[in-house]
Amino acid sequence: MQVKLYFVQIALIVVLIFAVFFAGYQTAISINSPAHSVHNYVTDSNIPLVYYQFNLKAVDGNGVVIFNDSNVFADGTPALSAMQKMTSIGFNQDPSYGAFITSINGIKANGSDWWGLYLDGNESSVGISYIVINKPTSIELQLCNSWPCAHIFS
Repeated sequence: MQVKLYFVQIALIVVLIFAVFFAGYQTAISINSPAHSVHNYVTDSNIPLVYYQFNLKAVDGNGVVIFNDSNVFADGTPALSAMQKMTSIGFNQDPSYGAFITSINGIKANGSDWWGLYLDGNESSVGISYIVINKPTSIELQLCNSWPCAHIFS
């Protein structure tokens, strides 16, 4: 009887270890919706994450494209963090106004030049520090040297 109880205890321990080991493992399920550029995933913690398409384009003062790419990022990702993962971004941090972009892929805004920021096709009303990816998002940066900066994106 004691031997039988011992084997039952061992079997329960093995099942418990097996359950704990495999309970946290789940395969990511991707549901890609091209119309909305949204990606849903199921994570190990069973909390669904939503990923959105993020497009980044930068042109110099003559309209020459210096960067143009897209990627997907999790809902709530700061746009500046996404940009830093995609390309080389230089910026200065102002304690009152947030980040000011100073260079993209080594092309600097010198003197009175600046990087104009366009969010989803319109001049952004906020700085890059305040933009969060919470829907499919496009950011366009244009090297400007006069006000207003002529929006040259098509």
